[in-house]
Amino acid sequence: MIPLYGFLEGDTVGIVVLAEPGDTVAELAAKLQQAARTRVAPRAPVTVVYAGRELDPACTLGQVGIEALDRFDVRFDVTGGGCGWMMANVDPSRVGPVLSRGPATDAVVAAIRRLNPAVELLERGGYVRVLVAGRCVVTRAAIERELGRGFRLPADLETIMPSFKGRFEVSEDLASWELGR
Repeated sequence: MIPLYGFLEGDTVGIVVLAEPGDTVAELAAKLQQAARTRVAPRAPVTVVYAGRELDPACTLGQVGIEALDRFDVRFDVTGGGCGWMMANVDPSRVGPVLSRGPATDAVVAAIRRLNPAVELLERGGYVRVLVAGRCVVTRAAIERELGRGFRLPADLETIMPSFKGRFEVSEDLASWELGR
């Protein structure tokens, strides 16, 4: 048995989870959700993050190199794709928000497309990952034009942005994501 520290998105405490090297990443996530079910309702799909990387749910704990007392996090979003590190197919020089699906999201994406060259969208069912080389910007005014109503930065953006890639800065008029320095 391997004791691991698990942190579930939305929970208030970390939990020690006992696992086997042959357990899959998906089984580890299920164990953590089961242990935290009195505080956070289990749901799917999820992403397991270990050492700053998103793990493939089909890989075993032995394959990903997780060891006793290591920390892992379970988040309620999935970025899909292939055994190994799941973000391996994303260019490390690209930054931007991860946005939950909805009407405001469509407006934010359209505004980002207007203001940035070569925007890449990775559709993931319940959310979309927006990626731009080096720096991604969006203005409140551009979002409001697309949406046809007011949009408050940062409040309205934060309600639809569960995650992002890069260094995030926001004011009442502008949001930006940049490569870390």
